[in-house]
Amino acid sequence: MQRAACGGLAALVEEAQAALAPRLEPIVQHLVFALGMYQRKSQRSLFEALGTLANCMGSVMAEPSIAALLLPPLLAKWQVRVLHSPRGPGAV
Repeated sequence: MQRAACGGLAALVEEAQAALAPRLEPIVQHLVFALGMYQRKSQRSLFEALGTLANCMGSVMAEPSIAALLLPPLLAKWQVRVLHSPRGPGAV
């Protein structure tokens, strides 16, 4: 269900694009919440949806309010993955 929701969101983002700009902050808030809840399998779909959102929204994603919401949890998730990587902390 989570992967289907992410796929649906990505399709909506591709279709609506600029029309979503006024609603971007709550969308990102929900995606950040999902980032903390989804397990590894669903996180891949979530990352794809985030990538689609970034590609379609462009520079709007760089607004300080959006970056402040999105970057800390993404960096924290990346840090955990790097530390627990079978190749060690130096591997990316």
